[in-house]
Amino acid sequence: MRMDKETKEQVKKYFTSKKFITAVVIVMLAAGTGVGTVVSVKKQLREQLQPFEETLKQSVTEKVTEEAANDLTGITVENTEPESETETVTQNEDAYIFPAGSEIVKDFSDFVAVKSKTMNDWRVHNGVDFKAEEGSDVKSMYSGIVTSIHNSSLWGTVIEIDHGKGVIARYCGLKEECNVAVNDVVEKGQIIGQVGVLPVEKDDGPHLHLEAAQDGLISDPLQLLVAQQ
Repeated sequence: MRMDKETKEQVKKYFTSKKFITAVVIVMLAAGTGVGTVVSVKKQLREQLQPFEETLKQSVTEKVTEEAANDLTGITVENTEPESETETVTQNEDAYIFPAGSEIVKDFSDFVAVKSKTMNDWRVHNGVDFKAEEGSDVKSMYSGIVTSIHNSSLWGTVIEIDHGKGVIARYCGLKEECNVAVNDVVEKGQIIGQVGVLPVEKDDGPHLHLEAAQDGLISDPLQLLVAQQ
C-alpha cells in the first residue's frame, strides 16, 4: 500500500532519529553478549517502535477510509452547512401593473409606419395592444385622476387618466358603459371598464389599445410597465 507524503515524512524522521540509531547500536552490541541480552534488546526495541507503529497504522487507516469514501457513489451525506435564508421578493409599490394581461398583439412602432390589417394601409402605431377577450376587465395601471372619457368612431370608448409625474395614459377600445366618471380618483388595479370593440384595429381581434405620454411626449407604455417590475 502506498503511503501518503505525510506518512513518508514520519518514517524518514524516525529512522534518522537518535532513538533508532541508539537501538541499532544496542542490537549490534548484543550480538556478542549472548542470546539473553539479544532478547532483552529486542524487547526494548519493540517498545520503542510501538508508538510509531500505532501512529503509522492510524495514518494508513485514515488514508484508506478517505480514498474509499471518495470512490463511493450514491451515498447520502447529511448536510451540516447552515441553510441559506430564503430570498423574499417583494413587489415594488411604485410599479405600474398590466391593465389587461401581458400578452402583446402589436408593439409600439416608435413612429415608424406599420401595416394595418383593418385599414389596409401603413400608419404609425402609437400604443401597445394587449390581447384580451371582449367583456374582460380593464384595470388602471396606476393610481390617478380620470381626466376624460369619450367615444370615438375609430377607437371605441377611450378613458384618459392622469397618473401623475407627467404620465397620462389613454385606454382605448372599451365598452361604452364605464366603471368610472370624469374627475374620479382611481387606485392602481381598480377596474375602470371592460374590453369592447376597437373599429380601427378590429381585424387584430379583441384587445386593449394602451397609449401613454410622458411630459407631453408620446412614449412606449411598456417602458412604464416593465421599468419597475
